Amino acid sequence: MMIRPRSAVHRYRPAASLVILAASLQLGAPPCPALTWDVTTVDGPGDVGAYASIALDPAGSPGIAYCASSTDDLKYAHWSGGTWLTETVDAAARTGWYTSLAFDAAGRPRIAYWDLTNSALRYARWTGASWSTETVDNSAYVGQCCSLALDSLGNAAISYYDYTNGDLRYARWDGAAWRIEVVDDGTPLMGAGLYTSLVLDAQARPHISYADHTTGRLRYATWDGVAWSLETVDGGTPIGTSIRLDADRVPHISYAYQFGQGSHLKYAARTGPGGIWQAQIVHAGGQVGLYSSLALPPNGDPCILSWDLGHGIVDYDWFSAGAWSRDEIETMGWTDQWCALALGATGEPQAAYRSATEQDLHYARGTDPAAAPEVTLADPLAALRVFPNPARAGAALRLAPSVLAGARLRVFDALGREVAAAGGSGPAAWALPSGLPGGVYLLRVQVEDGVRSGRLVVIP
Repeated sequence: MMIRPRSAVHRYRPAASLVILAASLQLGAPPCPALTWDVTTVDGPGDVGAYASIALDPAGSPGIAYCASSTDDLKYAHWSGGTWLTETVDAAARTGWYTSLAFDAAGRPRIAYWDLTNSALRYARWTGASWSTETVDNSAYVGQCCSLALDSLGNAAISYYDYTNGDLRYARWDGAAWRIEVVDDGTPLMGAGLYTSLVLDAQARPHISYADHTTGRLRYATWDGVAWSLETVDGGTPIGTSIRLDADRVPHISYAYQFGQGSHLKYAARTGPGGIWQAQIVHAGGQVGLYSSLALPPNGDPCILSWDLGHGIVDYDWFSAGAWSRDEIETMGWTDQWCALALGATGEPQAAYRSATEQDLHYARGTDPAAAPEVTLADPLAALRVFPNPARAGAALRLAPSVLAGARLRVFDALGREVAAAGGSGPAAWALPSGLPGGVYLLRVQVEDGVRSGRLVVIP
């Protein structure tokens, strides 16, 4: 495993807004400082990492589904706490394209993907002992651009493209069988349903963003419990869409808006009286915004990962304090593969994508070097939180001033050996040791009313 620190090149340009989203999205505030990105090679070399899809398990550890392009196998990588573990899920000829990963409540991975050889939609799930794979739909040339979501019971739902008929299709597991239906009936061969992205709301009702190539539009479909409702969000046939719902069930979509030979990265939300779609340009010009992946932290401020195809750059754009900011995570040769984004418990972005230059799968994690969450320790059962975590070159633990007096920090390795300590009145933030070998470390802080403990994972 190779880890390379990236000092992100931060370029801020105010977003040109076609329609102002809301008061909370007005521009003019200064940009946020650039993040520090650690880029890890998860698998490779050997031309792996195409169609990467990332998700976090219930414990917050990342998993990545992807295609080994040289053999077209479906592969899966998971962070064990000390290293990346990789395995082959489906080694059938020419499978593993368009992967989409999700975890059930027990932390078992599920993957939807396309089988090119049989032109079929496939589904894999970890049973706890082995991988089980099955064909969901092979009724036509179907399964491209699939997107997977799980309901609260762990039942799978998948949106996908039917190339033969030009349709957007939707499959759901009802506990006994797959139920398949046409959501949007398009024109054969190049119709509706490309670049689908699916999310389920709390009532397990689907919300889907997708491209309609017949009319050149970004479309949105949702099931109201009785019928499908279809809406046009924007023009400019998108290259990639990504949809998320906020806490109020408002849909948000990121996408690449095409114009002639170029594209903008755009973002839209269905807001205001009556739910009107309002869109704005996040990153303008060139060939930017391709195959975007959207994430929403609890405060609802959007974060977007995408390709700048014209410059071969993996871009990360995020909205904060009334403005869009952007980091360039990595510059590489020309590529056209998917990229995927997830947010950790403290909001740290985690990205997966294929490096065209090195022909391998990369994982990037962004941290704000100046930030560390405050731990008040008011709750006797509260665990310590460290930022960043996992860490590569060092981390910090911040304590509230009210608990500094007499506090003592001790750090133990996996064998129970004390490797560091700090005491006295203590600073506002303790800098944890930066030279620790890779592994898991126990943190213990003694305060007046007891002991608090936490965990630090160090990436070698």
